[in-house]
Amino acid sequence: YKLEQVDLIKKEFMLYKIREVEIEDIKLKIEDLKLGEKFNLISYEERVQSSKRCTNNDSIMNEIERLEFERNKKIIANKRVSNYLKVLDQVEAEVIKMILIDKKSKTYTVKTLDRSGRHIDRILERALKKIAAIC
Repeated sequence: YKLEQVDLIKKEFMLYKIREVEIEDIKLKIEDLKLGEKFNLISYEERVQSSKRCTNNDSIMNEIERLEFERNKKIIANKRVSNYLKVLDQVEAEVIKMILIDKKSKTYTVKTLDRSGRHIDRILERALKKIAAIC
């Protein structure tokens, strides 16, 4: 398996939690935009520019669409990561979750799973190769 492919897979796992936060943040931004539009919580100047007669009246809707697209891309990426975990056996999935997703130290992982450091390395390598084989 190409080292680049394994590195990309590792990166996807490492970005999982960050994407979760970004997904929630985008959701809040969308809600803010919808509330602002619904209750006219925008300034008079912004209302004039986004009035029905103005060509910029779709700016809020366009921003909501853009944010929803961005959010959906992140949701799909995280679903892909979840699917990768389903291919692995329980120990492999635990090692991946602990080291790459939760960013726990190898020492912590060794103690928690009661395995040697070498064994953890082999499990991690085997799991990444399994995932690379299906990508």
